[in-house]
Amino acid sequence: MHFWHNLKAEEKAVIIMEKWYKIIPDVKYCSEILELFCDLHDYIIENIKYDYNANTIEVFFEYDTHREGVILRFKGIDEFHIIAPDRDAPYLSGAKIIVTTDNHFLWYNDDSELSKDEIKKTQWLTWIQAIDIHFAFVNIINGEKIIEALSEEQINPIWHVLNYDTMQYQDIQKHFTVYEI
Repeated sequence: MHFWHNLKAEEKAVIIMEKWYKIIPDVKYCSEILELFCDLHDYIIENIKYDYNANTIEVFFEYDTHREGVILRFKGIDEFHIIAPDRDAPYLSGAKIIVTTDNHFLWYNDDSELSKDEIKKTQWLTWIQAIDIHFAFVNIINGEKIIEALSEEQINPIWHVLNYDTMQYQDIQKHFTVYEI
């Protein structure tokens, strides 16, 4: 309680608004959940923080508009491989999460369908294998990063998508299931 009383009103507001979600170890769920953030296409890895004592890694991805982002928090790290960013092409083409045979997660920064062995042999990928993954949406206002709950519009968006067969745009209703922590 002492901690709460020492906070400023705006700090209390940020804590109350902050909302984290967990990713469940389901193959179909993992193949779809990053669609909430366009599979991290056109996001840049802004920073990676490793906490040895907590055995966690947090990765902050910023969208190319610089108005929003997402944090992936990996807990119970099994292994990881981080490469230096490509300064000529810093934005991701996409990312994937797969479920390993022991129900752990393996996230990697590429939009190709790769096996666990292929991922770990590829030297140009950043990848993290962990027991749990949590994520949070980040709103960026005047350079300040604020973690917020996903809106109803983000969870159930209507996408305006080009149908390549007809070359016509069509609206597609999406529904994402999220699990609050």
